[in-house]
Amino acid sequence: MVTWSYEGKEVTGHSDLDPLCTDIVYCIFYTNGQKYIGKKVVRSVSVLPILKTKTRDDGNMITRHILRDEDGRILTSKKARKEARARGIKAKAELYEEVFTDKQFTNYEGSSKETKGLVIAAKEIIYQTSTKQTASYLEEMLLFDENAVVSPDYINANIGGRYFDNCLEGLIENADTQTN
Repeated sequence: MVTWSYEGKEVTGHSDLDPLCTDIVYCIFYTNGQKYIGKKVVRSVSVLPILKTKTRDDGNMITRHILRDEDGRILTSKKARKEARARGIKAKAELYEEVFTDKQFTNYEGSSKETKGLVIAAKEIIYQTSTKQTASYLEEMLLFDENAVVSPDYINANIGGRYFDNCLEGLIENADTQTN
């Protein structure tokens, strides 16, 4: 079985990832020379009030003090709390815990129909992120940078379900590139 790698090191499980990593952006390399770029959730995060009468039975727990403003928005950074106080917003401190639940990823081979039956040569984690939004942005950035949807080197058929491999069919050639 092919294992994941990150920055040249083998990744065999969650202990090899950053403790705050919830999503990865990856590239799978196939023996036919093609590649597939994608993202995968490796941990889910739930923000829960701390139980006063009993403790949660989860070894992946990180506890943080979370401040909420008058509208209930969470103010987690020192900068956000300082700005809220400067504007006269009274923030109420509440004690919450972020519970991280590990998701299986070590045997993951991609979800694309186009990759079924292909033999994997290598699996590389390109980015570790702490939010889905960041993972989505970085995945789409890579797909656009590599022209993955239109390049024969990549198996990706779309970007974010919005831009597909037929997206350039409406391109009219520039007059400079046309032959007379």
